[in-house]
Amino acid sequence: MAGPVRPTTSTPTSGASPIRWRRPGASRSSANQYPNSFVGTDLHDRLQKLGATNLVLAGFMTHMCVNSTARGAFNLGYAVTVVGGATATRALPAAGGKVMPAQTVHDASLAMIGDLFGVVVETTAAISTGEIEAPACAGPSFGAWISASLAA
Repeated sequence: MAGPVRPTTSTPTSGASPIRWRRPGASRSSANQYPNSFVGTDLHDRLQKLGATNLVLAGFMTHMCVNSTARGAFNLGYAVTVVGGATATRALPAAGGKVMPAQTVHDASLAMIGDLFGVVVETTAAISTGEIEAPACAGPSFGAWISASLAA
């Protein structure tokens, strides 16, 4: 067992928190200056060496890093699952001086991911029981691919 997850300090990027959570002794991907975790890092290479084909994403902010990484992973051929209950975001300024509430931003971001780029579940329980559905626009072959991948 890898042990408990503990906070580690690092240099903040793009206004992100200087605290990163990882297990003691866990390797780190290269520092990233972009919301897509695959851009400018060796993450894809590391995942390929591990033989990973399925990625489960969680984190902050749903509309930025989670969304960008889900799309990037999909474009690289990964089967993506986003745990909606383990993601969050903030309110955003909108046109006309309005403010879009955080829950609206969060829900819209998850809907966009679930439309094609990945499967969105509320908790990890849906992953372990296999109770997932393919994205609405992905078609039956994509759903079968995800189901087969999760079973493997």
